[in-house]
Amino acid sequence: GIQTIVDLQSMPNLKAVDKQNALLILIHVANSGRVYREMICDGVGVDLIVQGLLKEEREQILELYSSLLSALGQGNPRKSSLVHAALVYTMHEGVEAACLTAATTLRSLQMSKQYHAVNTDQASMFP
Repeated sequence: GIQTIVDLQSMPNLKAVDKQNALLILIHVANSGRVYREMICDGVGVDLIVQGLLKEEREQILELYSSLLSALGQGNPRKSSLVHAALVYTMHEGVEAACLTAATTLRSLQMSKQYHAVNTDQASMFP
């Protein structure tokens, strides 16, 4: 199931089309709800996603990784810190293109978290 697809996308000699398809499936699964995001993150899921991201330089695939990690980091309170840590690790260890993608994704996650916190505070001020 999901773990097989996570394992598949992290294989270094996988064709670009196969990697794209695996990432698209994972994005669709992650967008299906919190339970599915947690399933992807369980075990070594995030580690394998980062392993696939670290050496990636193809822009189209990097965008898919960004979408996947954004989906995993939002609306997933138990595992969001794991996703954030994985993005920081990628910024430190990845190739330049992967570092830029990780930094952009982390910034996006932090901005959305801050946006939701501000809106929640304002909503509680005006009942």
